[in-house]
Amino acid sequence: MRKMLKLLPWIALAVCVLTVCAAAWDEYHPVCPDDAHVMGEWRVTKQPNCVSVGEQRRDCLNCIYFEVEGIPKAPENHGPAMTVGAAAATCTAPGYSGDEVCSYCKKELLAGSVLPALGHNTEVWMDVQPATCAAGGKQQGVCTRCGKPDTRNTQVDPDNHTGQTEVKNEKKAACLTAGYTGDTVCKSCKKVLASGETIPALGHSFGDWARTKAATCAAAGEKTRVCERCGKKETEVLPVDPENHTGLTEVKNEKTAACLTAGYSGDTVCKGCKMVLSSGETIPALGHSFGGWALTKAATCAAAGEKTRVCDRCGKKENEVLPVDPENHAAGTVKTGQIAPTCVRQGYTGDEVCRGCKAILSVGETLPAAGHRYAAWIVVAPATEKRAGSMERVCTVCGAKDRRTVPAGNDPAITPELPTDPAAGSTTNGGGRADPSAAPTAAEDVSRSAADEDVSLYPEDLLLGDVNLNGQVTASDARLALRIAAKLNLYTDRQKLQGDVDFNDTINARDARKILRVCAKLESFDAPPSGKIRC
Repeated sequence: MRKMLKLLPWIALAVCVLTVCAAAWDEYHPVCPDDAHVMGEWRVTKQPNCVSVGEQRRDCLNCIYFEVEGIPKAPENHGPAMTVGAAAATCTAPGYSGDEVCSYCKKELLAGSVLPALGHNTEVWMDVQPATCAAGGKQQGVCTRCGKPDTRNTQVDPDNHTGQTEVKNEKKAACLTAGYTGDTVCKSCKKVLASGETIPALGHSFGDWARTKAATCAAAGEKTRVCERCGKKETEVLPVDPENHTGLTEVKNEKTAACLTAGYSGDTVCKGCKMVLSSGETIPALGHSFGGWALTKAATCAAAGEKTRVCDRCGKKENEVLPVDPENHAAGTVKTGQIAPTCVRQGYTGDEVCRGCKAILSVGETLPAAGHRYAAWIVVAPATEKRAGSMERVCTVCGAKDRRTVPAGNDPAITPELPTDPAAGSTTNGGGRADPSAAPTAAEDVSRSAADEDVSLYPEDLLLGDVNLNGQVTASDARLALRIAAKLNLYTDRQKLQGDVDFNDTINARDARKILRVCAKLESFDAPPSGKIRC
């Protein structure tokens, strides 16, 4: 009993260990239900070959379950190759390299090839007929491999001269070329056995000089002598004889007199030596012979004119400037300074200006302001018993707002007819909307004047989209607009005016997008509410 009590702690410890191990096994080696396995891809565990099947396995991705499946034989997957049927070649008979077959199924994988016969191997040869300088010899020996006698021919022996000799390449010496005694040559092999010697050149043997061409004032003369040995001619030039004029004369350097240049009667020259025998005389210049003046360019208000006359003899043109004609506005006219009228400001028809001299030919006229075109009154804040309300109307052209006060005391549940209060606003009709036909009050005039102060024309040199003010609209302007919208860059009033392309009084990402699309020619800028732009 005591022994059992002593073993109880150990038994309890063993139970705890087994419980923990089982829990760990279940945690790290879970087992899926039979129909819930998630199988992975098949992987080959044993390759099939030409005589045996292979094997492949796939495992469950969630537990230790796996499946094994056979792979059919692969007739083309052979084992290591082995060589069969090999035969060595002999001196006279060819051999065979052998065929490569599969060591598993014995199938032929690669056919062998025929090995050529080795031929006899004779190492010691004896001369039967010695070779000479003209013909080869003959030798005999025995093959060390098969013992068969063998015979072969030997090459020519260039040093064994058995024939007679002769002299070749003999050459006689001449006037300018050396001679040669000739080489001693073997008649059989034609080899030079002894070289000859050089014979020096003999030099020319000339006769007396004979004159072949007499010298003149224009050309040199000539004399000749001939070698008696080789017949070569040697020629020597005789100097020019300046006193021997054998040719005719001609007139040279003759020149006809022109309008501005003098002429020349010409020099008398020897045709042979070109020597001037007598000089000519100068002929004075004739001067221009101009025709009548012709108008080539009419004078205008902006530019001088021109008239031209031409010399009948040399064709030279002479031009004369005509003064500016202030009455000839030939360049046409253009309208400048045009201003469209707005709701609160006057317009201008523009002046008619000459394109050439920029003079104002006719002055334009002032156009009256168009005045606001208000929509119906809208209640902004309804009046209550204790608090006054407000209503406004908006100009449909420029967006100017006209606001009026609705006095307190009206029941918000009822839409009463508002009274006329010169100090607070104008008369309103039922529904909280002001009567657009009502006469303006003093407060309306003040409100309208304040609204009118916010309306202004855009400058005529405005270039929409040019945020960096460099005179061009590019992607750099869109980038700067984005930085201004992100408050990374400061900007001037002019940059704000040109960067606010959607006219909402701020530069934002929509303006940058609009500038980029205009740069890509996908759209164009809208015109501002008033004024002119040049984009």
